[in-house]
Amino acid sequence: MLSNWKILNKYREYDARIFTLFKKEVKSEGLNRTGHFYTLEVVDWINVIAIDKAGDVILVKQYRHGTEANSLEVPGGAVDASDTDPLEAAQRELMEETGYTSDKWTLLGKVSANPAIMNNFCYCYVAEECEKTHPTNMDAFEEIEIEKYPQDKFLNLVRIGEIHHSLAVAATGLWKLHLER
Repeated sequence: MLSNWKILNKYREYDARIFTLFKKEVKSEGLNRTGHFYTLEVVDWINVIAIDKAGDVILVKQYRHGTEANSLEVPGGAVDASDTDPLEAAQRELMEETGYTSDKWTLLGKVSANPAIMNNFCYCYVAEECEKTHPTNMDAFEEIEIEKYPQDKFLNLVRIGEIHHSLAVAATGLWKLHLER
């Protein structure tokens, strides 16, 4: 049986706009050992598999500073403090990034991005029968191109690694499981 871990001390090491780094002094009751671990506290995220009325998947291409390259992904973003729940964030992000909206939403599930060091979850949704109803409304430093693909081509882009964002791949897997029900 796994032992309980007790947080003895928690120190805020660094605050950034998108995360807070903490150093934790933690004791394992089963191992009777104390150690220091670093964790990132991050707001929850959302990802959306958005399908338009023609059955095409709506994707976004944008520059990612971590990889220093453009990345083809599903629409997604952070759950803001003003959002009442992850679904509201998903609806907002889809509209802001693509201008598309939908009345047909399904929660596919939630995944943890990296539970070894991060505290947050990413909620994955499918939005069906999406329609372009609004202009895009990007954040100050967002530049996004919208691309649409038939579902089989979208899945092939994931298969060959053209779509490689791990949370988009996870959302795709949850969507495939949803389709198989």
